[in-house]
Amino acid sequence: LRRLRPVGAHEGLVVTGLMTGSYRCRVVTRDAPQALRAEPFWRMQDEGLATTVFYDVAAPAIVHWHAVTGPDVAWLVRIETEAGDLVAVAWLTGFTGRCALTHFCVFRAGQPDAVRIGLAFVRWAFDTGHFDSLAGITPATYRHALRYITALGFTVQGRLPGACRLVNRANAAHPGGRCVPGIISVITPHDLTQEETA
Repeated sequence: LRRLRPVGAHEGLVVTGLMTGSYRCRVVTRDAPQALRAEPFWRMQDEGLATTVFYDVAAPAIVHWHAVTGPDVAWLVRIETEAGDLVAVAWLTGFTGRCALTHFCVFRAGQPDAVRIGLAFVRWAFDTGHFDSLAGITPATYRHALRYITALGFTVQGRLPGACRLVNRANAAHPGGRCVPGIISVITPHDLTQEETA
């Protein structure tokens, strides 16, 4: 994975700048305490968000979280208020060239300000100097998530038929579920600038 150029570090976190709107992003580093890396997952569980985030897993567990956010596969980013309250989490994976797949979860306390939080994260990601674009693949049935990403300035680029497998949690014996199209979306620094001036 790419190396971040931190402006400071504290307790296993790389602080890469205070954000507009009083939100900051902190990358959880390889040497961070496990509890710091696990906290966002437990928060998702407590708030009933884990099954939405892990739509392809019958019973999301901490092992699934570590598999997708471990330091060898992802940048795990805590989005916090100035006071240090965790309001969202994002993780970047699938690095290819100067692009990465973006995954995002806003916790209940941050949902009234979700768009500003998301914009702060996207701005931060571009400010690292590592990305020319960020991409996402969202289940076509996740209308709330699709509205959210377009509010952030992501543009829909196409559909991948059958890209997202939604498990059937009602039938634990056969959770195979169904496959729905994945909506491909992309944002560039130019798109972010356009969104901010709109």
